[in-house]
Amino acid sequence: MATNANGGAADDGAMHRRAARAVERLLSQSDGTVTALLERVTGEAVEADVIAQVAIVSTGRGPLDLEPGRPVVRRHAIVRGVTSQRDYIYAETLLVPDRLPAGVADRLATTRDPIGRVLAARGVPMTRAVLGSPERSPAVARLGADNAAAAAIFARRYRVDASGVAVMLIDEWFLRDLSARVLAFR
Repeated sequence: MATNANGGAADDGAMHRRAARAVERLLSQSDGTVTALLERVTGEAVEADVIAQVAIVSTGRGPLDLEPGRPVVRRHAIVRGVTSQRDYIYAETLLVPDRLPAGVADRLATTRDPIGRVLAARGVPMTRAVLGSPERSPAVARLGADNAAAAAIFARRYRVDASGVAVMLIDEWFLRDLSARVLAFR
């Protein structure tokens, strides 16, 4: 079999494109959290390896409809399999702590639980509004020499609403380690 410049099989690109279509289809059919979907697809529990979580202030209304100066939290995390230690998703989240139920922001700051698991545990009714693709291509050193965009098979941006109020803006990059798992999922 021929190899590409990275030493991988030449058909890796085709596999990742098929996986991207499969991820997009699964996401469109799911009415639960990304965390629950990821655990079903991979067959293992996942955890959030939080790279950074910092309090900042909003600079404008944007998709979360925030007045400038409002407190928000910016969170960068890699969601990986607990057993395999494979990186499945890199996510950047902007969340409005005072729009979330009490304790949610604190739990996100003190556990390795992904956001979806924390919200589901609190019984927070959520909806998602897909807003397209992330507006940037971040460099994520912990993903290796590639940045998140180069390591991703699929990316999206969406807003999470709880009880009709915008609470989070999430940019997600679904990573190559997910390809074989999503293609094998039935």
